Amino acid sequence: MATRNTYNYTYRRGRQVSSREVADDSERREREHQRARPGGKLTVDGRAKTRAGARKVESRQTKTRGYYA
Repeated sequence: MATRNTYNYTYRRGRQVSSREVADDSERREREHQRARPGGKLTVDGRAKTRAGARKVESRQTKTRGYYA
C-alpha cells in the first residue's frame, strides 16, 4: 500500500491565487513561496493523499477552476 504523505495546497496573496500545487512538506514549501513572493498564505486543500492521487486532483483543479500555472 502506498503511503499518503502528499498534500494539495493553494498559496494566496490576498484573494489572488498565486500558486496551486502538490507538496509533501507544506511548511518548507510555504517558506520557499515566502522568499519568492512575500505576503502570502499557504492553505492545505483536503486530506493526505498518495503522490499519484494528489497529481490527479491537481490536474483536475487547474482544468475546472480556470487557473493555469
